[in-house]
Amino acid sequence: MLKRIANDKTSADFNSNQLEGKYFYAQTAADVAPAFEGIQNQILRLSK
Repeated sequence: MLKRIANDKTSADFNSNQLEGKYFYAQTAADVAPAFEGIQNQILRLSK
């Protein structure tokens, strides 16, 4: 469902007519920090 909300390319419901988002999978608590770092990197890249 989160892939669908993000319109991620790997989603079965991907819509190429809409903006593509990012989906970050965090299977364990240890995976959450890298997911947030990925989001932070995207924000920093877009803000430049």
